[in-house]
Amino acid sequence: NEKISIQVQADGLAVAAPGTITLGPGQEADFQVTVRADSRMTMSSRSLSTTAQVTEMSGVPPPNIAESTVNQIINILQFSMLSVEAVEPYLEVYTGDNIDLEYKVYNQGNWIDKFLLATEYNENLDFQISVPLVAAEIDSMAPPYKFRITLAAPSDGSEWPINSDGVHTLETEIYIEISSDFSCRYEGACNSVTVKQSIVFLHNETVEEESESNALSGSIDDQLLIYGGSGGGILLLLILFVVMRKKK
Repeated sequence: NEKISIQVQADGLAVAAPGTITLGPGQEADFQVTVRADSRMTMSSRSLSTTAQVTEMSGVPPPNIAESTVNQIINILQFSMLSVEAVEPYLEVYTGDNIDLEYKVYNQGNWIDKFLLATEYNENLDFQISVPLVAAEIDSMAPPYKFRITLAAPSDGSEWPINSDGVHTLETEIYIEISSDFSCRYEGACNSVTVKQSIVFLHNETVEEESESNALSGSIDDQLLIYGGSGGGILLLLILFVVMRKKK
């Protein structure tokens, strides 16, 4: 019988294999080498070397060195993973205002990936959104990338329902979906995360009151001009009347 030692070397990988096997004359045997990569290991290629060496023959050392080595390449494949965070998931916005909404996207996969942004909201409501950038590449485990959406609130909310504070309000949601481009292309299904952005629009009562106040002030000024003009005419007539009487 021959006693054969098994030695396995892997580049940065955890391996498991039998330490020795024993074979009789003319026999052969299969054995397994299990390789495990660390969690989130970067996409890369690693070498694996497996060597079988005869260490004993019938209980004594062999007269010569008999060994065989197999070299293999282990490819660490790319995978996608992401998380998304709304910086301010709930916002109150006054009519006529423009604000920027921000969303942090983390690439938790093991290689650089491109991420795509899509939005869903009620387009029948009188507000507008614009997205300056709908795609961005992010390195693996890098600091988060901030996607921005610009929101333009409706200009008037005087017809909205009135809340308990006596303010006209309108509540709505915007759904922001971030997808991994790599997953859509190579993993068979898009790996995506959706976050909800809650928005409460408030009718700006101050602007309306200032507008009404300015209109009332203009009306009073017009009346003063009319009265002032009439008074000046009466005063002029009185002066003329006095002058005429003195001449007589």
